Amino acid sequence: MFAKSMLAAGSLLACLLALPTFVGTVAARTGAEQALQCSAVGMGKAIVMRARYDSNKVGGRLFFLSFRAEGSFGEGRKLTLILAGTKVAKFKLQKMFGGDVGAELSLNDPYSPGVHATRFRSDFPETVRAGMTVALKSGPRTVMSCRFEDR
Repeated sequence: MFAKSMLAAGSLLACLLALPTFVGTVAARTGAEQALQCSAVGMGKAIVMRARYDSNKVGGRLFFLSFRAEGSFGEGRKLTLILAGTKVAKFKLQKMFGGDVGAELSLNDPYSPGVHATRFRSDFPETVRAGMTVALKSGPRTVMSCRFEDR
């Protein structure tokens, strides 16, 4: 049990340590006018979820989501990202370092070919604001969720 707790803590720490690098890059590149974030830490097999949204005055926007879970949660499991009640992305969990499974999603607008990101889907909400719910679902079941806050 202790080893499992330490593995979960290590996974959480790895996820949190990687985020400042991304955050610094986003802030420098976008000159963020709006900056939102949220996170959730789970008690079961789903360990951690973090989401960020940045936009600027000239219409550029970035969305980043990171999710990690214990390996027994299921490599290849399909998750759906829901923002303010709208399905905005689907992805599969992949095996991560340390035996966990997880995924990262990065959306970029305007799209830059050299950046590891995909375009925003047309049904992504035009207005994103503090208080909006970010949720991950597996089928009809909500796995984790959090609400955007200003940072």
